Amino acid sequence: MHTRALRKVPCALVVSLVHCGLAVVFGLPAVSLPQLTGLVNLGAVAGGLLSSPLMVAVGQRRALLCCLPGALATWVVIALAKDVHLLLMLRLLQGVIVGLLMGPSVSYIVEVSHASIRGSMTGVLDIVRQLGYVLVFSVGSSNMSWRYTALICGVPTTVLPFIGLLFYPDSPRWLVMNAKVDQAYKAIRFFYGDYEASFDMYTSTILTSIGMVTGAIFFTALVDRVGRKPLFIWSTIISCTQLALLGGFFMAKYQTIDLTNFAFVPATTITLYSLLTAIGVPSILLLRNEVFSTEVRAVGIGATYAVLFMGAFLTCQLHPLITDALGYYTTFWIYAFFCLVCVVQVTFTLPETRGKSIDVTISTVSLAWPSVLSSSRL
Repeated sequence: MHTRALRKVPCALVVSLVHCGLAVVFGLPAVSLPQLTGLVNLGAVAGGLLSSPLMVAVGQRRALLCCLPGALATWVVIALAKDVHLLLMLRLLQGVIVGLLMGPSVSYIVEVSHASIRGSMTGVLDIVRQLGYVLVFSVGSSNMSWRYTALICGVPTTVLPFIGLLFYPDSPRWLVMNAKVDQAYKAIRFFYGDYEASFDMYTSTILTSIGMVTGAIFFTALVDRVGRKPLFIWSTIISCTQLALLGGFFMAKYQTIDLTNFAFVPATTITLYSLLTAIGVPSILLLRNEVFSTEVRAVGIGATYAVLFMGAFLTCQLHPLITDALGYYTTFWIYAFFCLVCVVQVTFTLPETRGKSIDVTISTVSLAWPSVLSSSRL
């Protein structure tokens, strides 16, 4: 814990200076130019919408490095501005920059922080942001001109975090997602040390990619030999065992059991699971597409993929919430349970289609589920 915090607390403090600057943006008009607050909020709406593609393109850290010089420039020009229209435009631009900075700053800390201290690290951002209000209110309440207040409060809260971020790497997760594996390993070692770099969620992402490529090769070789339904059922059953085993590993780790001799378990289970998923998912998609009648095939195929992607979306959104509330072990056991549900559903509701024409397959389904056929003809 000490090593994790030692590497991440300074990073949180550097990024928190960005939030201190955001507080200055909102706090300055409160003490000197209250009529300009609305423009900042309006600009922040646009900035928030633009921050997502910017983070995807260049990563959170580089997004901050791109926007901080612009924030500094607006403070300097505001301090020198003589025209009210220019001042209004600059405040609107500051709002855009606020929206651009808010998302990457929080996302960067969330991604580089260990789960055990992630809440504390994001709490640092809130604390320093509130201190930013104290700073601007204290300086602004003096007899000093609002122009000097803008420089005194705005310049340090943009220059210091810019310099600090130059000494930190990009988020390992973003690096992996952009195929920068070597840089990702260096970033993992920087934030987590060599021990934690042996296996974590970033390493699992790499293993997942390898497993899925291998699984796709196996699927192509086996689908017309073994059949769609058996391929899906057995790959899903084995996937269930891998998830259950991974959950058991995290349960033992949670109970502080020495797992030195079992350090291979996470990497092995993740790789096997991704390989089996690359076999099972295309099997069920092919199977379901073959059982749709001509009248409903277009709608059915679209609905199948819609359900698939909706499930993927919900999994991505709910995974952090479930792991925080119930732990990794319970989360993987829940996934294993849903694998069993899929096995039962496919076993009793879908026929095997290997070697059969689509017309024969549809006839088989219509005999088993006459209501489906009648509905498709309506």
